[in-house]
Amino acid sequence: MKIIDLGIGVAGIKWTHIEDDRGSLDRIWDSSLFDDLNEFKQISIIKNLEEGTLRGLHFQIKPFEESKLISCIRGKIFDVLVNIDPDSLNFGQKVCVEISPTGNINALKVPKGFAHGYLTLEKDSHILYLTDNVFSSDHAKGISWNDPELNIPWPREINRISLRDSQMPNWKEYFEKL
Repeated sequence: MKIIDLGIGVAGIKWTHIEDDRGSLDRIWDSSLFDDLNEFKQISIIKNLEEGTLRGLHFQIKPFEESKLISCIRGKIFDVLVNIDPDSLNFGQKVCVEISPTGNINALKVPKGFAHGYLTLEKDSHILYLTDNVFSSDHAKGISWNDPELNIPWPREINRISLRDSQMPNWKEYFEKL
């Protein structure tokens, strides 16, 4: 596996790919490379049928904040991570990156304190989430995907978004309440 520093505490991961006449093997995780994310409590697969599907920007608040490993196991996505930790030097900064099973980055290791969202760039894109905390709807929050202050460079038109995601507060609205 190759670890790629994407800045502001986010790591990109390039899987180890081994191929022979039987097929192939992709090593998608090695706990010895990450001291801070070694115990997963929840694993989910999200299947997105349409290109242009947007999910996010989501996060959970204490005591259910979570570190995660996000892998695109089919298709391609444009992934966005925003540092929402007010005590961080990188507060408000973002990382935007394409991930896919065959691209230069196959997965992201995301520490606590980040909002996360993505846009599918291909139909039938599948995302594998491994998190170190369980989902709690009472602690699930989000910020607007199209907040002008965040100025996220979405690479294509949004075709599908949930009502909940379309009504998330802007960055300032959410963080002024804290």
